[in-house]
Amino acid sequence: MKLIAIILLVIGAVPLYAQVNGLEAQNNVNMLGAGSYTARTFDNRYKGVKGSVTLLQDFSPAKIYMTDKKVVTYPKVNFDAHANELIMARNGSEYVIHKKLVNRFSIYTGTDSLHFTKVEAEDNKLLYFQVLVPGNIQLLKKNIKIFKEASYQGAYSAGREFDEFIDDEKYYVTAEGKPLTEFKNKKSLQQIVPSEYTDEIDQYIRKNNLNLKEEQHLVMLFRYLNDIVTKR
Repeated sequence: MKLIAIILLVIGAVPLYAQVNGLEAQNNVNMLGAGSYTARTFDNRYKGVKGSVTLLQDFSPAKIYMTDKKVVTYPKVNFDAHANELIMARNGSEYVIHKKLVNRFSIYTGTDSLHFTKVEAEDNKLLYFQVLVPGNIQLLKKNIKIFKEASYQGAYSAGREFDEFIDDEKYYVTAEGKPLTEFKNKKSLQQIVPSEYTDEIDQYIRKNNLNLKEEQHLVMLFRYLNDIVTKR
C-alpha cells in the first residue's frame, strides 16, 4: 500500500480545543513530518456495509503522544476499532498512522475526552486500549467492531440481509509489573490485586450492589481499588 509522508496530512492542523497560530501549525508539521514519520492510505473497502469500522461517528480533534516524546495535535482523528488503528482525515482521504510512532492519544468528542494507550497483548501484538481508570491498577477497554456477513438460509428466512459491523468490547486489568489480564469476574482481580484486599473488595461490591458486567460499575470498583491501594 502506497506510503505517503505525514507531512502532507497535517498542514493547517489545529490543537485539541482551539485554533493554532501559524507557528504552532508549522511545529506540528515539523514534528510529524520529520524522519521516518509516514502514513498509509486507509483501506475503505467497507463502504456500503451497515455500520462503521470507526469508534466515533465523526472525526474529532485529538492530541497524539509520539514515541519520540513529541506531542502533536490534529483536528480530524478517529479510531478504527476493527483494525485497531489510529486514523486521520485530510482533503477527503483517510490515513492510518503507524502504531510504532504512537504511545498514546486522546480524542475530544465535544463533551468528553477518550484516552487510549498502547499495550502489548498476550499474542505479542501492540494494541490500543481505552483507559477507563488510570492509576496503580488500570481498567482498560478494548473497543471492537466485528464484521458479520449477510446470511440467507431460505426464501422466508429472517437471516441477516446485509453485511454489517457489530459493536463489542472487552475489559482488561493491568498493574505495574503485572501482565495484561482480561477482566471476566472478581477472580480476574486475583492475578493483579494482593489477597489482603479481597474482603474489602467483596464488601464494597455488596454495599454498592455492583454489577461487574456494567461498565459504570466497573469504573466505580477500580477507582475504589486505586484509592485503597494508594492509602496503604
